[in-house]
This record gives sequence, C-alpha cells and structure tokens, in this order.
Amino acid sequence: IGENAYSVIGYVASFSLAIFMGVSEGIQPVIGHTYGEKNEKDLKFYFRASLIINFIGSLLVYIALLVCGASVCKLFGVNGATLNFALEVMPKYSIGFIIMALNAVISMYLYSTKRTKEALLLNVLRGIIFTSAVILLMPVLFGDGAIWYAFAVYEAISLMLAVALVRFSERNGILFY
Repeated sequence: IGENAYSVIGYVASFSLAIFMGVSEGIQPVIGHTYGEKNEKDLKFYFRASLIINFIGSLLVYIALLVCGASVCKLFGVNGATLNFALEVMPKYSIGFIIMALNAVISMYLYSTKRTKEALLLNVLRGIIFTSAVILLMPVLFGDGAIWYAFAVYEAISLMLAVALVRFSERNGILFY
C-alpha cells in the first residue's frame, strides 16, 4: 500500500518540481542580465519576486492536494485502502514542496550570479548527502511513519544552508565580476 501511495505522490512531486524549476529557469535570464548590468537593486527585486512566485505557487499546489488529493489519486487508479493511505500521507510529504520551491530559486540565483561553488555545494549536499542521511535516519530516530516527512526535513536543512550561503556570499554586498 505504501509503495503504491508513494508512486502517486512521486508523480505529483515530479509535476510540482517541473513547475518550480520552470519558474526558476524562466527568471534566470533576467537575473543573469541584471547581474551583468551590475544593477543590485533590480537583482534583489527579481530574486525576491521569484521567491514569492514559487512560494505562492507551491502553497497553492499544497492546498490543491489537500482539497483535491482524492481526485489526483484516482487519476492514477488508486482506490480502497491505498487511497485512504495516500490521503493520509500526502500532506506530510507534500509540505516539502513549499521548501523545495524556495531551494530551486536560491540555487538558480547562486548559479546566475557567478557563485557556482556555492550553488554546486548546495545541490550536491541537497541531492545526495542530506537526502540519503535523512531518509536513512528518520525511521531509525522517529519510527517508520516519519519517512513521509523526510522530504520536508532534507529540504528544510538545505534551505538553511542556502540562506546561509546567500548571506555569507553577500556579506559585503553582491560582488560583480
């Protein structure tokens, strides 16, 4: 039942990631151009705007899943006990979408402003190290049911790192190369 529920949630996660990455990749040329112009005011505006857009979009996806989760699951042929289980765990897993959306923007921002080392560090830790560690540790520390929160936890850890990387790299203002 858990595997079937996760497969549906995985499809929803892939769709959501595509939306958030689309916003991040769509704003990237504007961020890059503004950075090239050395226009710090507009650069910060576009960065904040993309964070807000992804935050609101991810919040809407989360709310839509709360309201229409059964319909989404039924699109994939889920019913009975699997449907009930998916509806129980989907909100736990899906809270990570909100955090993931912010991480996608911050990663793009770091890459677009020639902070490749910081962006690479963030994405390697986020994609391999934090993910693996949290998925392995959550059930051990908090029981099997905690695995549904793993996505949100490793995205939250990544977000803390992302914010620290931006703040540290901008401690003396944005460096234009």
